[in-house]
Amino acid sequence: MTLQQITASDVSRWDSLDDIASSLEKRGLKPRHNLGEENELVLQLSDDEFVVLVSACPGESATDFKPENRSRHTNLVATNNFEEFTFLTRMRSWEGQQHGRIKHQKISFTKDQFSRESGEKHTILKKLNSIEYGSSAAIYDTLYDTQQVVKEFYEDFEKLRTDLVQEVSGIPDDRGDAKQRYVQVVLDRMIFLYFIQEKRLLDRNPNYLHKQPGKVVDDGEDRYENFYRPLFFDYLAEDKQHPDFGSLPYLNGGLFAKNPVEGDFPDAKLGDSAEETNQLFEAILDFLSDWNWNVDERLDIVDPKNLSPAILGHIFEQTVNQKEMGAYYTPEEITGFMSRQTIHPYLLDQLNEVVDAEYDKIDDVFGFSRVELDGDEAAVVDSGTMTQQVATENVQTDHVETLYHDILKEAHVLDPAVGSGAFLLAAQDVVVDIYIQCIEFFQQIEQENKSWELNSQTRDELEEINNASLYAKRTAILNNLYGVDIDEGAVEICKLRLWLSMVADIEDEPQEVEPLPNIDFNIRAGNTLIGFTELIESTGDGDTVLSNWGAGIGDSVRKKYEDIIEAVNRHRAATSASEAENARQTAETYLEEYRRDLNEKVLNEFHSAGIDHVTQKDVKNYSAFHWVLEFATVYASGGFDVIIGNPPWDVVKSDREDFFSQYDPIFRQRMPNNKDDIQKELLEKENISRKWEDHKRERRDLKRSTGARIRRN
Repeated sequence: MTLQQITASDVSRWDSLDDIASSLEKRGLKPRHNLGEENELVLQLSDDEFVVLVSACPGESATDFKPENRSRHTNLVATNNFEEFTFLTRMRSWEGQQHGRIKHQKISFTKDQFSRESGEKHTILKKLNSIEYGSSAAIYDTLYDTQQVVKEFYEDFEKLRTDLVQEVSGIPDDRGDAKQRYVQVVLDRMIFLYFIQEKRLLDRNPNYLHKQPGKVVDDGEDRYENFYRPLFFDYLAEDKQHPDFGSLPYLNGGLFAKNPVEGDFPDAKLGDSAEETNQLFEAILDFLSDWNWNVDERLDIVDPKNLSPAILGHIFEQTVNQKEMGAYYTPEEITGFMSRQTIHPYLLDQLNEVVDAEYDKIDDVFGFSRVELDGDEAAVVDSGTMTQQVATENVQTDHVETLYHDILKEAHVLDPAVGSGAFLLAAQDVVVDIYIQCIEFFQQIEQENKSWELNSQTRDELEEINNASLYAKRTAILNNLYGVDIDEGAVEICKLRLWLSMVADIEDEPQEVEPLPNIDFNIRAGNTLIGFTELIESTGDGDTVLSNWGAGIGDSVRKKYEDIIEAVNRHRAATSASEAENARQTAETYLEEYRRDLNEKVLNEFHSAGIDHVTQKDVKNYSAFHWVLEFATVYASGGFDVIIGNPPWDVVKSDREDFFSQYDPIFRQRMPNNKDDIQKELLEKENISRKWEDHKRERRDLKRSTGARIRRN
């Protein structure tokens, strides 16, 4: 059959399920009237896949009809008397994976959109006409493509960020890099607060950020000094409450502890006066209020103007110059596939060795291979998280406990070029699915009055768990996930995305929010192409190199860097922002002291390679990253177990972003053509042109040195 196009006129006449079916028949879908329930009409999409049309009754919402069937994976729900329409799709399970959470995607549109000229109408028609018989890819990919919202938000966000950088006071004009970092920190906080405001976690008020400042601060007074500063650093970062600020979650340090740039420039703020500051925060709120904020990870909404943490990650990845920073956007299917293909085999190898078993898949550990699951498989619901379960007698409880306590919690996963966190978020999904499956299996054992099968460690831990998803995410973020990137802005965005994942499952109850984990020493900034991956111990005969895969891990690291390890562990366990900040500063002081010694050895490597003009100051400016030092807690317990991420597609190149930002504070935020013009203008000055040539020569030398070191290793 020849496929036909669905038109705007078709959609505007959708007044029944038969009308919708007639339009989708143009795309080859086949009605199967004998398969549907009341108020349903089933369309065949392929030999074993179906789309279900649903007519919702008054008072019912589209999300009441999430598809839970593997073959009938997509519902198109008509609501409000056939004026509004919503696609809901159960996301594909990976390679038939049965353990873990069930997630959905959602996109909505209205009949009214098709009776007026608008870009939204054409976008929806394009998505509808991507559907065709025999192709589920159109459902999973094109229908839920986020390109439109990413492009629109990115353009508006970049303009706002560029404008704000120029309005920062309290930081010298020649420190454009610091101004950019400060603006990014402020925007990260406001974005996070907008997400949790949508979850009604700020005094249960969905308009808190717009209404509350006016209740706390008199007209004309500085809203940053009198509202936002105490909100950030006193009431969100410390376990305090104030009646003027309402009921707020305790978020600990992390995002709401003072950032290092705020420590370096304590007078930094937006605007020179109270009037300017208030206007700038109003501009931020006006921009953010134009968007819909969705933080429910189990329902990925991709409507126009809708933002989720995943979409936000795609947007921020665009802020990094790909050509010059070696940053690449990797689709979620690839990050998810690569994460599963590295993490699952590692966990299975470790488990099989310890318990002397031959599990082939994680599903096997939970007994899924021993049962036949059809489209109506049972699911257990915990705080909105749905995981499948099987009869507990099909599972060896001690094997699940070994996986949970001895292997999963001890696994260290690293992305050495983390960017804004795409691979690390994919890794988090993988390990959290396993954490939740373990926890809900243990809870099922208890519900069956078989607690005697669990060891005391498991029983004690179950008493601490109120929300399995939150507990799993916090444990994974603190115990399992590590990343490094040369771009400090990317590091902050990665941490923001991990923090956002913590609040995805909470609604209306500020006091149920788990404090944000302190992850400054999990996600680090640095140049991973330079620095020692080995422990160097000085002896009377000179330096002895202990390989980090052998003698350079474990006790030798613990003894040498025990002061750093103690401070980092104190930082992670801190229960207030002030305690976390004190521990962070202590650890950073020790780190700086040890870095000087290792940087001296890096300098010797440069000189040994014949690059004599490099100085100690140059090495520091290169941001050399010494793995055994920066991740001393990991190396003390055996090193990293799983490495994920893209390969380094580019060689070391001259970085005009860093260089020209010294002379133009907003260089990073400019559009590419504008950057070219500014660069040409700056290079007309002899002193800048000479320094640019020196910079390029240093990068060539750095490339030579790195290559020589790789060949030696």
